[in-house]
Amino acid sequence: MKYIGLRRDYRNITSLPISRIPFVGNIHQFDKRSHVFSSLIVRMAQLSQQQQQQDCFCLWYSLWPMIFACTGQNLATFINNSKQLVKSFDYTVLEPWLKTGLLTSNNAKWRTRRRLITPAFHGTQLLHNFMLIFNKQSCIFARRLGECIRTGEKGKAFDLFPYISSCTLDIIAETAMGEHVQAQSSEGQSALVTATGR
Repeated sequence: MKYIGLRRDYRNITSLPISRIPFVGNIHQFDKRSHVFSSLIVRMAQLSQQQQQQDCFCLWYSLWPMIFACTGQNLATFINNSKQLVKSFDYTVLEPWLKTGLLTSNNAKWRTRRRLITPAFHGTQLLHNFMLIFNKQSCIFARRLGECIRTGEKGKAFDLFPYISSCTLDIIAETAMGEHVQAQSSEGQSALVTATGR
């Protein structure tokens, strides 16, 4: 019965390009390592390049469709539509972590929260005030990455997470609270840096 209900809900989507196998969808087009996020993204990019002549196309993850807009104009249609605020089922994965915030909430709750934060971003002067901080911390970040690349083994991978998180901490602390925590220059010495690194 659920399958019949889904077929009824998605009947207009079936006309979009890319054929599929019933019940399986397009899963067979992804390699066995598609659980690795990067290979999934690469395959989706390849499919979108193949479908460039189309306005949009649909991939089916078993019974659930994922619609991809191929042009900016079509993407704007989706984004600017104030009626389509119901999030897809995959957003429920984020709810235990983010609760029902702006990213995961639907309809009325989303509108209320959006109305609360929108005035903060209307003043472009607000963001201009923080550009010096963004630039300063980004330069420190780039310098630290350059040092890591110069001193490390050529071609060997390294973990970017500590660099990105300390840069983010510096930017957030300085813009939101006016505090200079210097997370990038005193790595591991500040109590705040070690507390946020857990």
